[in-house]
Amino acid sequence: MIPGGEHALRDIDVNLPTSHKHARKESSDDDSDNDEDALTIVDVLRELNKKYPALDYLQYSPALENKGIVYASSALAFDHAYDKDNVGMADGAIGAFIKKAGKMIRASKKRNGKKRARTDVPENKKEN
Repeated sequence: MIPGGEHALRDIDVNLPTSHKHARKESSDDDSDNDEDALTIVDVLRELNKKYPALDYLQYSPALENKGIVYASSALAFDHAYDKDNVGMADGAIGAFIKKAGKMIRASKKRNGKKRARTDVPENKKEN
């Protein structure tokens, strides 16, 4: 007989649900990353263009896409100098561009997080 055999097996069984929960958590994090990636640069530029039409943000779409900056999350990896020197973005347009991209990404994460939380609420509790 193995010393502590029954208890050792019980300890292994106790750990199994924890590892399964961890795996589910990772996959839900992957889903939120996918939601973030679905937000495109064009989405950001369109929103900015509505607010600041004189800056014509949509003109920067081809330059950004040619540099491989297609998703909003990519825009946050670059600084003011990059957007000016490599994309040709006007000095006055860059700050709002970076700020709007970050804000839209955070809003997307928040919305997607709330959707998942609401699906866990029983129907009779939703009205409260």
